[in-house]
Amino acid sequence: MSSSSTVAAHQRQLKLLVQSMSDKDIAKVEAFLRIGRERLHFDWKIVDHGELDVLMLGADEAHTVRGMLDEPMATLRVVDSHASRPETPSNLVRPLQYEDFIDSLSDVERKVADKPSPAPTPAPAPAPPEPKRRADAASSPDAACAPAVALPSNAKFRLRRWPPTALLHGHRYRLRLASFLSACHLDVDELARLSNVSRDECEAFVVVLMKADVLDVAAAHTRAGSPAPSSGAIVANRKPVGPPPAADHGVLAKIRRSLGLTWGR
Repeated sequence: MSSSSTVAAHQRQLKLLVQSMSDKDIAKVEAFLRIGRERLHFDWKIVDHGELDVLMLGADEAHTVRGMLDEPMATLRVVDSHASRPETPSNLVRPLQYEDFIDSLSDVERKVADKPSPAPTPAPAPAPPEPKRRADAASSPDAACAPAVALPSNAKFRLRRWPPTALLHGHRYRLRLASFLSACHLDVDELARLSNVSRDECEAFVVVLMKADVLDVAAAHTRAGSPAPSSGAIVANRKPVGPPPAADHGVLAKIRRSLGLTWGR
């Protein structure tokens, strides 16, 4: 890379967020970034919220990152040396080594440098006929996640805990949808409007989260946080009927009848 291109590259800033790691490991990361400036072609900054390019994770599951809507370009996992993890560029072994860390960031920089410029937005295609649209929806990857019956009517959904990483990776909008659902109770239409994602994709993702048992479901007219009915359950509103009272006999029965306290038969 020429000197002029290096200067241009340094004008681009890449953001790194460190999560679930010890203070000692974080201090190492900061020192490695200072030392590695001569080898790295971009200006790296450690952040604690917002959009980011690399997530450095010291645990199996990531926590919600405030202000992040899209997935990071890379996730680096820091694992113990005795952990049975495959040796991949995305796995860094404790204690952190300078060369491995800088090589991982260099891989990300190459992806950024090789990433083509966004193509011009094409003109919207004419809407297909309604029957064809339904057939296309049935063949989509999320169609298998669609419920056999509709979602609970007038229901609002909120994450009780962050979903497993496997449910988010490989899907363009799921991290964004999960971020909105972690903030407050939303119905499917509200989720689609706020996230600018199609209603079909929002509904399919809600079904996936319900199957993973990570959603709190609340009726639209009930207070958020109140106990929600389980999805798919239909409970008959029947009043329990007790057994009829025993027949009155003897003197006590006569006294009751005289006072008008007899049970109706």
